[in-house]
Amino acid sequence: KAACSTETPRSEFTVVLLATGMATDGAGSTFNWLRDVLTSLPLALTRRLAALYLVHPALRTRLAFALLGIMLWGRLTFIDRLEQLRQAFPPGALLLPQFVMQHEFIASLKRSA
Repeated sequence: KAACSTETPRSEFTVVLLATGMATDGAGSTFNWLRDVLTSLPLALTRRLAALYLVHPALRTRLAFALLGIMLWGRLTFIDRLEQLRQAFPPGALLLPQFVMQHEFIASLKRSA
């Protein structure tokens, strides 16, 4: 489940989007969702978005985000391994769901095989 706040940030903020386990054919809906979010956000809020981290994206999801990347220029980071995410945030700053950790473990086993 996503953690959401109804409070509008008054300073720069960061979004971590967990794409772990997203169906590879879900890129079309991902593209539509991202387009809708980016076009519906007030410009002042979009400007305060400091960074968007996309964790465990499938290829089609990467492509959907790359197509809209101009709106996120310099703020979009694809995260393939959780170690990359840990380098960007201080210890204890993120609470990741168990399924994300399991995905990382299984992927590491496949990489080492």
